[in-house]
Amino acid sequence: MGLLLSWFLALIAGIWTILISLITIPSALLVKGSGRFWGRLWGRGCCALFGVHPRLEGLENVPSGTGVIVAPNHASMFDIFVVWGLPLDLKWIMKIQLVRIPIFGWAIYVMGNYYVRRTGSGKDLAALKRVEDGLRGGSSVVIFPEGTRSKTGALLTLRKGAFRAAQNAGVPLIPTAIVGTYEIAPKGALPSRRGHQVTVRMGKPFYVRPDDGIPLAMERFREELLRLISLGK
Repeated sequence: MGLLLSWFLALIAGIWTILISLITIPSALLVKGSGRFWGRLWGRGCCALFGVHPRLEGLENVPSGTGVIVAPNHASMFDIFVVWGLPLDLKWIMKIQLVRIPIFGWAIYVMGNYYVRRTGSGKDLAALKRVEDGLRGGSSVVIFPEGTRSKTGALLTLRKGAFRAAQNAGVPLIPTAIVGTYEIAPKGALPSRRGHQVTVRMGKPFYVRPDDGIPLAMERFREELLRLISLGK
């Protein structure tokens, strides 16, 4: 896909984002939970714009009636579109700076997502406690356990946050392999490939029990995530 086409599609994606955000703001304020519908529509629309129709496997592994942490690998900016488009009612943990983005930031705020400052302050700890309380109350949350995008597509070292939250809240993580997005948009690049096959593969619930050591749990989870990524390659 040529550079000119990449920029054109990025522009259309930006217009689509503004349009959905303008609809989401009053909708989410008037009808609780409706923002999730518009979020899914946004994610699926962005995927379709680039000719991507993700294949979803293992949705039946996600338990109902309880909070869960959906924990995917993170190889590309395109992962965001893919995860937003999943047929699940998910909340996100985001940097507070995103709320300051006109229109888009307001939309994701009224949807009831969680926000952190990443400063290690007491306010960060309070935000993480709200996440754990939400999980106990049945909310499902997206956390990328690597904490950032991979520059090479390979799985990075995992961070403790998702595992600590799962242990404290008593909810499972769902190891989720996203395969194919790195080829579309590596870190620092616009999407440059249309119609590429993307697969989302959700594994069985992974529990971090109260007496489990976090480092060992992270190692076991990493092995399972790598296994899911490698399937079908």
